Amino acid sequence: EILNKKEELLFEISGVFMAVLLTKEVFLGKKETVSPKLLKEFSLKETFSSFLNLFKKIRKSTFPSLGLKAKLILPQIIVPKTKLSSSRKKIKAFFLNKNRSLIFVLVILLSLGFFLSRFEQERNIKIYNKDLAEIRQKLILADSLLILKEASPEAIQKANLLLKESWEEISSLSKKVMGLPETLNYQVSTLKDDISEKLAELNKLERIENPQVLFEFERKTFVPLKLLVFNENLYFFNPYSKNIFQLKENGEKNIIETEQEINFAASLDDSISFFSKP
Repeated sequence: EILNKKEELLFEISGVFMAVLLTKEVFLGKKETVSPKLLKEFSLKETFSSFLNLFKKIRKSTFPSLGLKAKLILPQIIVPKTKLSSSRKKIKAFFLNKNRSLIFVLVILLSLGFFLSRFEQERNIKIYNKDLAEIRQKLILADSLLILKEASPEAIQKANLLLKESWEEISSLSKKVMGLPETLNYQVSTLKDDISEKLAELNKLERIENPQVLFEFERKTFVPLKLLVFNENLYFFNPYSKNIFQLKENGEKNIIETEQEINFAASLDDSISFFSKP
């Protein structure tokens, strides 16, 4: 029976191998019939299923009583908090106080105003110094013209005109520099005195230290604003009121009545002309 089953194989094998095949086969168990089968497809799940089952067993044995799932615990990063120093705490408490905050804002505003006024004052001082230098230049030019007064009569008129302009400018400047540094005030007052002396000398004016009162105007009746001198007589008038007040050399007083306000007046060779606006 054995030979019949392996008949084909026996025809192909000869010699010593033939003797081996004639030996009786010993069966340890049930004989399995090998049949050709198709190869199974490769499965990643089946390949790693044994490893996954092993990992599950290890996890269950690690947490048997608690019944908790394993979690991945990351290390915590603690950022250190910077504690405020005592001085910073005091500053913070200061600003939290409403009244103190208002006082602080008020102090800042006052300081800002002080610096702005100081800046404005310094700017004005520069402007006034420039104006003072220009007035000095006019005074120097007037002195130069007065040197030539004997050779050129016109030089006297030009010098007198420059001195009058300088007087008006220095009078206006003396009011502006009030409250400013004393150095600037001293320079303005000194230059004003120089111009006043030159004007008095050029126009033959005499300064009376202790003048005598000859008459007084009653404010209720007449307030003089302009003056004209003619033939040793004084004529006073006001552009905002009628009439002309005349004061003679001997102290006699007269009122010249007019129908209109007098705005201007001029002395001619032997008469006086009064003008009013139309």
